Amino acid sequence: MHQSFVFFTLLFTFFLPLSTSAAGGEFVYEASSPFCLLAPEHPESKISVNNNLSVDEGGKSVYVQRGVRNNPDFDLSRSAESENFVIFWGSKIEGDPRDSVLNPDLWFDPDYILDISEEFFNYVTDSIGFLDRNGKNTSRYKFEIVMNETWSEQFTGWAFGGPVDNTTGGLWIHPRSTRGP
Repeated sequence: MHQSFVFFTLLFTFFLPLSTSAAGGEFVYEASSPFCLLAPEHPESKISVNNNLSVDEGGKSVYVQRGVRNNPDFDLSRSAESENFVIFWGSKIEGDPRDSVLNPDLWFDPDYILDISEEFFNYVTDSIGFLDRNGKNTSRYKFEIVMNETWSEQFTGWAFGGPVDNTTGGLWIHPRSTRGP
């Protein structure tokens, strides 16, 4: 239960900057900009399986922060998406990130993280009105979740959240902090 509380608390801090600055800020990347990558969505598994850069008609764009897209581990095949979120992980994850045999300390369930993130997004937008789902950037870009300690370099630590390049919200989190008790 404690680890789930940490995850929910971090999700809240993840949205906080968007409620004040990033969502309504002046600085916005256009989808055609070289600073914005669009990632594929595979609703049947939520796991991206190829490097085609596309987005569903009417869907949100995936903004890939500079730190991720410039990292030698970056590969869209190591990502998962839902309607409002995208998760990126590094090359230390072997095969399926859910596989606790191949990834004993770093395994995580992308579908669980996306599902709980969507539930929380609905709560902060629809139930308490903390975030406007139709805001300038909130309506255009998916929130980014980076799995710490899964990369060969950079992205270390337990968990923290904040703005991503003044475009969307981000959560950088260790895989163990997303598991239940």
